[in-house]
Amino acid sequence: MNGNGTLKLYYHPLSFYSHRVLFTLLEKGLHFKPVVVDLMAAEQYQPEYLRLNPNGAVPTLQDGVKVFPDSSLIMEYLEDNFSGGKYPRLMPSDKSSEMYRKVQEFTEAFSSLNIPVFSYGTMHNEELRKNVRLPQLVLRARVQATSSMDNLQAVVDRAMSAVPEARPELEKKLEFFAGFTTDIRNPERYGEAVRGVEVYLQRVEDELITHVGDRVNWWLCGPSFTLADIDLCVLLNRIWLLGLEERLVTRCRPHLTTYLRRAQQRKAFQRVAAVPLRLRALMAAERAATYLPLAIGVGAVLAAAFGVYSARRAS
Repeated sequence: MNGNGTLKLYYHPLSFYSHRVLFTLLEKGLHFKPVVVDLMAAEQYQPEYLRLNPNGAVPTLQDGVKVFPDSSLIMEYLEDNFSGGKYPRLMPSDKSSEMYRKVQEFTEAFSSLNIPVFSYGTMHNEELRKNVRLPQLVLRARVQATSSMDNLQAVVDRAMSAVPEARPELEKKLEFFAGFTTDIRNPERYGEAVRGVEVYLQRVEDELITHVGDRVNWWLCGPSFTLADIDLCVLLNRIWLLGLEERLVTRCRPHLTTYLRRAQQRKAFQRVAAVPLRLRALMAAERAATYLPLAIGVGAVLAAAFGVYSARRAS
């Protein structure tokens, strides 16, 4: 990742919604400075970060004095301000085109997915968690962290005292998390999240089936790679990380499987997919069991849960 530009991205390597922004930056070839916000050490609640993002979440993009605290808003900003010339477009310029309509439809369908419950519900499912591709210590820590609100409540209370102007957003966040920690252990709510992902993937499969003849090398919505493809690729990578690729992709959706193999050849896909697997903290956690137990309660749920919270605010 390039770090000599004016753009600064605050992110976490395991954050699903951070991956959306990373993918967009890399596809556009933008120079930016990546800044890891250590959720496990509660850095998202430090006063200096809360003043950038009162939600106490990732990702956040800073461009000079401009700050964008939401993945969808960031992607829109990058597309509006860094398209054309050496920066490839990720949205069709003709808003009346069929391709533009399809990108909009798939983007909206993606935004309706409950990725936090899908991700953490899988981790809480004893039968499925054995396939999750995370170090076991990290996986256990995340399961433990999402089983209780107690530690998060204490940390957020301190943050609200230190940065009073962030109180309204942090109170909304606590309310959201209260429901979230219940939903991920509720089989019905988890089932709804999985079915939502399945419906979206089948919609993708149905679209890909139509790509025949001169369309055989098209991406999801047309001949060029778009924001809809970024969303799909990030979801496919998360499905792999959760160990659900056979159930949701390779065993039942052949056209999507072919799409995935093709997408995996893109450099941006490879670099984003490698981010969580190369995170040194994860590997260090396997060797130093004292680190995570101290930190698991303060932010482990945030990387996934932020997505639904911010998407609903932006809609």
